[in-house]
Amino acid sequence: MAHLGKKNILILGGNGFVGSHLVDAFLQKGFSVRVVDVYPEKFREPNPNVDYRLGDFSDAVFMSSTLEDIDTVVHLVSTTVPANSNNNCAYDVESNLIPTVKLLDAMRENKCRKIIYLSSGGTVYGNAAIVPTPEDTILQPISSYGIVKGAIENYISMYSKLYDLQSLIIRPANLYGNRQGHSGVQGLINTLLEKIANNEEVTIYGNGNSVRDYIFIDDLVKLLCTAMDKNALGVFNAGSGVGYTVNQIIESITNISGKKANINMAPARSFDVEKMILDITKAGKQIGWKPSTSIEEGIKQMWANHQKQV
Repeated sequence: MAHLGKKNILILGGNGFVGSHLVDAFLQKGFSVRVVDVYPEKFREPNPNVDYRLGDFSDAVFMSSTLEDIDTVVHLVSTTVPANSNNNCAYDVESNLIPTVKLLDAMRENKCRKIIYLSSGGTVYGNAAIVPTPEDTILQPISSYGIVKGAIENYISMYSKLYDLQSLIIRPANLYGNRQGHSGVQGLINTLLEKIANNEEVTIYGNGNSVRDYIFIDDLVKLLCTAMDKNALGVFNAGSGVGYTVNQIIESITNISGKKANINMAPARSFDVEKMILDITKAGKQIGWKPSTSIEEGIKQMWANHQKQV
């Protein structure tokens, strides 16, 4: 795969929602792209310009061979989501934290010098005292998912300091966009849009007034590409800097789709953060990035795409 003067990038989880969009962007930039995933991409046929390696990133032998000739690793893998991570915290650690530490060791052995890690702006801060929340806020997660994300960040930071590993950590707000799943475990906007479109019951936990920040997939991809162009390192929030309640999101979807939501109110969940808005000042100042897709524009794009698929 080695190409003189060309970036050789490995995307862990490259066949998923975020990964598939990054594959498109990286190929357009002329990068050589290798993908590791446990499943083939379900959105489309395999791209002949991508080196696909089906396997588990927790397999140290498999990963060591997969890292050959790679300059940069983009780590998107998570085996859990906030809604289920507390059910088995040991599994969360065993399937996410430990394999990532082994990955960092394998990167050292293979002289792979840079990692880009997708953390979680929605969970690592917990119920932050400062909202909008900047990157230097103390991490106080209330889910195993957020705790493990923060722990992985700390290990990456340690390896960066001790072993001269270059690292870029992105903490995105709630992601949404085309190709995201709508099973209900993660991806509120996609799940709501799908259920409202199909006249299915929508379950809302609490009173619907919890506040979230959202970022459209195109804006996240643009941030990652710009950060790579500028060789930006460190930790950056990726959001809109604006918060919306669940009720406001439902109202926006019903207005755009013209379909009424069938809502089922359920008790609030203990691991849900009450209010999360990210301060995105740092990414603007150091990378020159700001999101360009409003929540209404993003939902309109997704609704139009849904109508094409019907």
